[in-house]
Amino acid sequence: MTKEEIDTMWQQAMQESIKDGEMFTRYRFAKLVAEAERERIKQANAPEIEKINAHIQKSMTALEEVLANHAMRDVQRLGQEIEQEPVAKYCCRLCFNKSESLLLDRMILCSECGNKRCPKATNHELQCTNSNEPNQAGSIYNTPPQRTEQNFCSRCGKRTPDLITIHTCTPPQD
Repeated sequence: MTKEEIDTMWQQAMQESIKDGEMFTRYRFAKLVAEAERERIKQANAPEIEKINAHIQKSMTALEEVLANHAMRDVQRLGQEIEQEPVAKYCCRLCFNKSESLLLDRMILCSECGNKRCPKATNHELQCTNSNEPNQAGSIYNTPPQRTEQNFCSRCGKRTPDLITIHTCTPPQD
C-alpha cells in the first residue's frame, strides 16, 4: 500500500467520523485498511485460487465416477431393497418360541389385522378377532392383577411404617 492510498483512507475515515458525529476515526481507518488489504490479497491470489478450485472439481468428478462403479454401491442398493421388503420371520409367538431363537428383532403382529393383542398373533391356529383389546382369550397380552397395599388397613385406614409391623385394629362398635 502506498503512502497516498493510506492518506486517502485516513481522509475518508475522518470525513465519515465527522459526518456521523464520532470521535474515533482510527476505528473507521482500521476497517478501511483491513478491507483494502483483503481485496489486495484476494486479487493477488485469484489465479492460484482458480487453479486450486479447478483441481478440486476435477478430483471430485473422478471420485464420483469411482464410487458410482464401486462394488459397494451394489451392496448398498441391495441392502436398501431388503429394507424396503419386510420379511416376517415368525407368523406368531408360538412359532417364535418353537424356533428357540433368543433374539426377537421385531414385534409379532397378527397376519390378518396387524394387532399385537389379537389371539392369532399368539398362536396362528386361533381365529383373528380384529381387535387390539387386552385380556382376549388366547392372547398373551393380559392386564396384570392390581396390587394391594400391604401396609394399609382397609378397615381403619391406618398405615404401618413398614411391611414387617403387624397392624391389628378393633372393628368399630355399633
